[in-house]
Amino acid sequence: MTDTAVGEKSFGIVCDSGCDLTPAQLGRLGVALVPHHVNAGQQSWLDRVNVSDDDALERMGVRGTDAMVEEAGADELLAAYRRLVDEGCKIIVSVHSAKALSAMCGRAREAAARLGDAARVEVLDTGTASIGTGIVVERLSAMRAAGVPLEDALLAAREIAAGVRLMFIPESSSRLVRRRARSRHSGLVSRASMLRVRLVGERGLFLVSRGEVTQTMRSTDIADLCGRIAHAMSAIAHAEGPLDYVELYGCDRKALRPLEKPLDTNEFEAERMGVTRVSPSNVGFVGRPAVGVAFVPDSLFERVGANQPTDVPADD
Repeated sequence: MTDTAVGEKSFGIVCDSGCDLTPAQLGRLGVALVPHHVNAGQQSWLDRVNVSDDDALERMGVRGTDAMVEEAGADELLAAYRRLVDEGCKIIVSVHSAKALSAMCGRAREAAARLGDAARVEVLDTGTASIGTGIVVERLSAMRAAGVPLEDALLAAREIAAGVRLMFIPESSSRLVRRRARSRHSGLVSRASMLRVRLVGERGLFLVSRGEVTQTMRSTDIADLCGRIAHAMSAIAHAEGPLDYVELYGCDRKALRPLEKPLDTNEFEAERMGVTRVSPSNVGFVGRPAVGVAFVPDSLFERVGANQPTDVPADD
């Protein structure tokens, strides 16, 4: 898929770097990127580049949970909207991850209000995150390229978003895990829970779906956690039909090995669309050993724009 001039599109699409699609992929899809800031110690940069290996992350200063992420603000979103308006865009769809994990939907609504009547801005909360949001962004772009009218594309994108599940295993000391512990407990109970997690190396399996973030289980055995992902996918495939999925990992692709084995041996119909490394902004949130999968029923993924080539992450 090639870049398309804004004037040739029926509507513009904006997203932030939490979608885990690379700038190059978003460029081919004709999607405007508003990148997050990633700060580590005295270093700060915009993650406009596709970080390709562990050493690169080390050189850039990202060291697991030491990296702090500053999400893009309303000013940056407003600037992106105005650039599209200057290019002749009158309708913009701003796509962002679930508000349970990101403040971007609220900031997008603030930016839209400040834009006023210059353009119509539709803010789409995908209810998911990472490449789960990326799947929604890619499908929305495919529908636009297929000539699907805005209202139909929005309806279909919301249905796709509702059907996407993101299941992942973050680092046991990640900021996500610490935040979840604080939200469920308080005081000594919270500190005792986190101490136990760190001492025994226990990690959690999280599900992000329809705006909810749920920890489904804990285990010290990563193979057990990955097996539960495959088991959940199998159950959903039998209920909702064949699945399309993308595997994701924090920094080291070897982390996918415990996941790929049960996915290869489970008896359910699914197609792997690709593998992606989470962006520096998301690595800072879930930790470097993070591993998981985002999946959606094929009936939703292929319903609209099926004749358009996909641009989800290809295998490394």
